Amino acid sequence: RNRKDMVPERIYGFEIPPDPIPSGDIKKNVNAEVVVVGAGIAGLSAAISAAEAGAKTVLLEKTATVQARGHDNAFIGSRLQEKLGIQINKDEIILNLMRHGANKPDQRLIRMWAEGSGKTADWLMDMTDAAGLEVMINHYPPPPAFNNAREYYPQYPVTHHYHNEHPVAKCLLDNALKKGVVTYFKTRAKQLLRIMNDRVAGVIAQNADGDHLQFNAAKAVILCTGDYSNNAEMM
Repeated sequence: RNRKDMVPERIYGFEIPPDPIPSGDIKKNVNAEVVVVGAGIAGLSAAISAAEAGAKTVLLEKTATVQARGHDNAFIGSRLQEKLGIQINKDEIILNLMRHGANKPDQRLIRMWAEGSGKTADWLMDMTDAAGLEVMINHYPPPPAFNNAREYYPQYPVTHHYHNEHPVAKCLLDNALKKGVVTYFKTRAKQLLRIMNDRVAGVIAQNADGDHLQFNAAKAVILCTGDYSNNAEMM
């Protein structure tokens, strides 16, 4: 017999759709053009960008305040790098990332980062500089003996390091509020809503009182809720 026929296919918990939340349980509907889930650096940046583009934007976060992890942000071509004379061959770094990723990553996404992240860095630093938050290039300059041509794992001075990332998140929140982003803290996203089998059109969330709120997104829902490292089945 085929071994595949002998081993039952495992169904993971995250593959089983949850029961829909009844419409009668929805205490409030909130209409927006863009709904962002997660108030970390990514979610805050997405919310600000949407608001800058003119979208009516709502930001959801399950905890009581903004979130920040780590201190390092990778960019190529920022004004800080230009000031320090740092020049990086973008094609070279893309090639190395693909090679060390066994050619599995989507090169289009890596190239989007390599070619566009410098402008993003300057956009971020416009806000953090105004807030008095210092940023530096981590591990720069490298030791005199370091030579990428001889290293098995090349390293590039792309890391823009903030001493503490939480003030960066707070700075982004302040800018989001100034641009009209409406925030809902202590509000955990529970289910995404789809129009038939088409695009995601909203989110049902639950606030600290246990009430369900429905956030309708006329244009997009952006998920910035972190990775799956705390989910053993997904890992």
